[in-house]
Amino acid sequence: MRQYYYGVILLNRYENTQTDNNLKRIFEDESAAHTRYMLYSRAAEEEGLSDAADFFGRTAEEKLGQAGIWLGEMNMLGNTQQNLRYAIDTEAANQETLRRAASDAANEGFDDISEKFLLNMNVSKGHESNGRKYLDSIENPRNETVEAVYRCNNCGYEHRGFRAPDYCPLCGYTRRYFRRSFWR
Repeated sequence: MRQYYYGVILLNRYENTQTDNNLKRIFEDESAAHTRYMLYSRAAEEEGLSDAADFFGRTAEEKLGQAGIWLGEMNMLGNTQQNLRYAIDTEAANQETLRRAASDAANEGFDDISEKFLLNMNVSKGHESNGRKYLDSIENPRNETVEAVYRCNNCGYEHRGFRAPDYCPLCGYTRRYFRRSFWR
């Protein structure tokens, strides 16, 4: 399967083979297992079962690593710009899937789940928009004129501005602990 990322062609040497089908299925299985185990870890943590939460968390990280192996084999794990383009395209497609799901649920009388699909679609729109802004900031580094929210990864303090503060006013950690987010 040829993957196109804005003019960059990534070739999958397994294209049109059973191995290609197997890689896709195994990647999807490992990805789904990662998500399930992360959710199981949260549930165990909420129940106060920290050993089980740790087990699920460790297993989830291993599943993520395994999924990465198969994604790489399919040439679907590129550099950050390629990955951002893929994420943008995926979020755009996801919005259409969620829109159709909302419509189907509403037509079947499931208004509550229809609304959740639409809320999820709006989150996906935000992901797409944020991905575009990150991509633009990489391709056009002059983009320091865009105001953003910077969040301290140590304590959660948020700063709005054109750059992260030198030090977090709450915990004192340096700028390198801040991560930029373009929307809130």
